[in-house]
Amino acid sequence: MGRTVRSGRLAVSGFLLFGIVLATQVITSGWKTQVYANQFRSLQQAVDSLPAEGGTVSLTCGSYGAVTISRPNVAIIGAGDCSSITAPASGSSGIVTVTGGATHTIISSVRILGQAVDQSTIQRCIYLTGGSTGTTIEHVKFGGISPTSGCNIQIHADPTSARNLITKNTFTQAVGTGSGGGYGILVESSTSNVITNNVSIQTATQGRHHIYLSVGASSNVVMNNKLSGGTSDQIVIYSLDSQPAARYNLIQNNVLRGMATGLGAKAAIHICHNATLNRVIGNQVLEPAVAGIEIEASAIKGQAHADRNDLENNQIYFAGHFGILILGSSSNTIRGNTIYEASQAVPGSYAGLEVSSNSIYAIAHSNQISGNTSYGPQKQRCGLQIDSGTPAPHATVVNLNRFGVGAIGRALNNGGRDTRIGMNILDYQNPNPPKA
Repeated sequence: MGRTVRSGRLAVSGFLLFGIVLATQVITSGWKTQVYANQFRSLQQAVDSLPAEGGTVSLTCGSYGAVTISRPNVAIIGAGDCSSITAPASGSSGIVTVTGGATHTIISSVRILGQAVDQSTIQRCIYLTGGSTGTTIEHVKFGGISPTSGCNIQIHADPTSARNLITKNTFTQAVGTGSGGGYGILVESSTSNVITNNVSIQTATQGRHHIYLSVGASSNVVMNNKLSGGTSDQIVIYSLDSQPAARYNLIQNNVLRGMATGLGAKAAIHICHNATLNRVIGNQVLEPAVAGIEIEASAIKGQAHADRNDLENNQIYFAGHFGILILGSSSNTIRGNTIYEASQAVPGSYAGLEVSSNSIYAIAHSNQISGNTSYGPQKQRCGLQIDSGTPAPHATVVNLNRFGVGAIGRALNNGGRDTRIGMNILDYQNPNPPKA
């Protein structure tokens, strides 16, 4: 899909994000200085030798130590798989740290190898912090010095770093399954980042989240990535009520496969609590252990409800529980999605599409369900279920959908109040359904 960049704006499929400038556009004529790292005692010494206006450090084949970049226009360019930047045996918050207000850093064509084997210390492969902006990370392979080692967080952009481009990288061996580790890309309050065309592979026992947008992370683009495995939610937008709202993020055209069940696992794509005005478009979710996509409101009195998000044209096949779950959230648009044979974990228990309240403080209302296809006669409970539990969702609009008869012999199960049901097909069948 093409991108149009002009006047400091990035337009992606009609979703306009202000203030994003791709770092790869900055090819400054000031980067005339080039040094070779193998001519210095360390990679750090090579970077420090560059003039104030920056330059390029070229890595020949070999292994190099941790480095901190704190000046503008520094490029570290490796020779591919044969050149690596390796963590020390212990410690090292960041193997590569970009800080000190550094701008337009490039890290490219190198392997970055962690040595963490558990979550006792947090080791970041790349740490973007200290007011750094416009870093480009491309063609980097993340891993470990052994099959059982790696980084706890492979790329971490903290609240002081923004407008970074993370593209065409390969992530393996994210170490950890709890809150202290197992993150592929952690975007913490950081804004206007573009995360695109990456491949991330995690296992069923190691690696928790692939891409995590947290603490009010907003106006980020997550597009065309391929994510496989992991022990919990694969893409997350999550902000607490006490934190800034996470808004205007675009999750588009990603392929997510094989999410396992681990600590806190809810959905392959999970939008929760203080997260609003986000769009999830054209993603393919295959065989998630729990839900395919979930929008979850807080069940606590007075807290934010993750309202006004859009789920459009996604495909969710063979989900363990629900295909799409709206839990206590309101005023969302669920349009043009295709769901097939949800409820793989417990046949007949879970609907392809479910709308439910989360408590008396999170009553789902005014959700728009239109133009979706949800079917699967063998395991999926029904095409759409509006839960009848107390308090019941209300004012749900259901129109122009195609729902197939499910395992309970019903296509639509309406337990809501004031549900507005329009013209829907309630006996949809497909002679050529997806295959597992």
